[in-house]
Amino acid sequence: MINPNNLCMGCMKEKSNPEGMCLECGFSIKKYNQMRSDRALPPMTILAGKYLLGKVLGEGGFGITYLAWDLNREEKIAIKECFPVGLVYRDTKNSDHEYVTTVRGTEDSYYKKALESFALEAENLKKFNRNPGIVSVRDFFYENDTAYLTMEYAQGKNLKQVLGEHGGTMEYKQVLEIMQPILQSLSEVHKAGIIHRDISPENIIVSEDGKKVTLIDFGAARFQTGDETRSLSIILKHGYAPMEQYQSRSRQGSWTDIYALCATMYHLLSGKIPASAPDRAMGDTLEPLNSINLKIPLSLSDAISKGMEMSQEARYQSIEELEEALYAEEEIITNPEKSLWKESLEILGASIVIFVILMVVMFYLNETYNQFSGDSLGYIEHEEILESSPSSKQGYILADSVEFTM
Repeated sequence: MINPNNLCMGCMKEKSNPEGMCLECGFSIKKYNQMRSDRALPPMTILAGKYLLGKVLGEGGFGITYLAWDLNREEKIAIKECFPVGLVYRDTKNSDHEYVTTVRGTEDSYYKKALESFALEAENLKKFNRNPGIVSVRDFFYENDTAYLTMEYAQGKNLKQVLGEHGGTMEYKQVLEIMQPILQSLSEVHKAGIIHRDISPENIIVSEDGKKVTLIDFGAARFQTGDETRSLSIILKHGYAPMEQYQSRSRQGSWTDIYALCATMYHLLSGKIPASAPDRAMGDTLEPLNSINLKIPLSLSDAISKGMEMSQEARYQSIEELEEALYAEEEIITNPEKSLWKESLEILGASIVIFVILMVVMFYLNETYNQFSGDSLGYIEHEEILESSPSSKQGYILADSVEFTM
């Protein structure tokens, strides 16, 4: 049984000195409390009587995500709190209040709608709990006049961090390997009629061993609007969001996520965040990837450019179309055993070819030698017969100077 008081609020591992700095991750609760947002709940807060909160993992316009510890299961999890900035406020540094209060002058109906959207996120995610590429939901509850969503903690680093470790750009083969499971997971999401609407390097987590890639943060997810036009909240990240996300009344669908996916790949391959859609609409041109890096295949460069077309009709309309274009010339093998088998076959094939070439060369040299050797012996015998001739001595000297080695 683990004593929760001995857990580090930065990594949820046991510490020998509960009050001191964590030797595993370097987290100091004293320094953290000085720097944390006044909106965030302090570490050691307990929710629903069974979840111990740690540090903040992320804070956006619609929610705060915390590292947490499930006291019953004794495992690390993540908890997302509904906290729409501009609609509610809270000051946990100057008061002991943990509940949120609606901002004066705003209608309660707006906040009620935000809570409904948050609950919808939980429902959306539960549909894909068996999909390894999408973060799974554990629990949903209301407390502190807001709502909370407990999720699987996605171990690893986001693609923004991975990109930094690679010096700002990544090899195209590595990017294609990482994105393949995301494309497959997102295909299932789209078939269920849901679009993510917030795909970016920060929302894709790669495990430490690189074997698992997880898409997180479905807070902006909505059901596809299809051919209908309806009012949608404006939720976006500049550089990754297409033009339709900047409009409150727009037609959004799988093509919306396709733009964000291609913008993410563009950033990973070029080291540059693409210009925002409004800037591009005013004449900013998107530089093709293969002109930035000549090693990137033309087919891949063209596929990403098409996925980032300003006109949603000009983009790929499904993940399957995008995947076919991206991997047109690249056979990415994610199974290590299959990859090793293929490599072994390639080495064996190359060895056979080299062996055959060597045999042909040796045969040719041997034939040439035999012919040359026969001619020389004939010449020597001829000189022996003509020993009495004046040129016989010269002939012997010439014959003695010929050497053959095999």
